[in-house]
Amino acid sequence: MGLNRAIVGELSISRGAAYESWLCTELLKWKQLQPVEPELYFYRTAAGLEVDFLLASEHGIIPIETKSSERVTAADGRSVETFMRNIGMRPK
Repeated sequence: MGLNRAIVGELSISRGAAYESWLCTELLKWKQLQPVEPELYFYRTAAGLEVDFLLASEHGIIPIETKSSERVTAADGRSVETFMRNIGMRPK
């Protein structure tokens, strides 16, 4: 995750990492405004599957993948699809 790389001192921050960090701060601000504050996590397996953010509340989990690009492709959502399949979630 770009935010993790910045924390450990990697000097070169890509546009994608900067966007991911911005989204993280916006999610932190948003969750504080909720009547029941959801938890915010990131997800990474030993095999390298990564989902940038997970918003978890009593109503369920919302996986969020961030991309900083001009176009969205099916490949951009594969980690979210795999995560959802692994935990038994179905897209709505």
